[in-house]
Amino acid sequence: MTDITKIKDYLESHEKLEEQQVADQNLDGLDVKAIELSRVDFVKTNFGSTTTIRATIVNSSFLNCEFVSAGMSDSGLRTVTFIHCRIGSMDLSASTLNKITFTDCKIGSLNLRMSRGTDLTFSDCIIEEVDAYRLESKNVTFKNCQIKNLKISDAKLKNCDITQSTVDSIDGLVNAKGLVITHEQLFYYAPLLAAESGITIR
Repeated sequence: MTDITKIKDYLESHEKLEEQQVADQNLDGLDVKAIELSRVDFVKTNFGSTTTIRATIVNSSFLNCEFVSAGMSDSGLRTVTFIHCRIGSMDLSASTLNKITFTDCKIGSLNLRMSRGTDLTFSDCIIEEVDAYRLESKNVTFKNCQIKNLKISDAKLKNCDITQSTVDSIDGLVNAKGLVITHEQLFYYAPLLAAESGITIR
């Protein structure tokens, strides 16, 4: 393990970081492209407004971290966990996501537009909006989450399970093949489904 005292400067001048724990750091304003992070654990790190386009992040974790605006589009994440994080907005559009876990996180906006995801798990999270437009996914699970709005228009879902969570509104229900809901949720979403299908209920 390399001793890195100025982690922000290091990340902006290097293409790779491996086997590190980064704790109690301020990375607000970080702007890097195509960086590779492997077995890196971030603890109590303030990411503020950061841009890490085309990043590769594997076997890494974020614990008690703060994100105001995280631009991570066109990236590849595999076996990555976010635990007790506060996230204003996170852009993971056009990314490849595999075995990603969010646990006890508060999220304002999560952008998954045109991404591909396998084994995505959200547990005990409060989420304002998930934008999954044209997301191609397999095995997405929301456990004990509160979600205000889920957008799944033109998404290709396979086993997207929201049965254990509360989702106030869903956009794109009319072609939500692969979405798993309860009987109670079916009755709740019936008016939304009818509206999107052009059905008038009297």
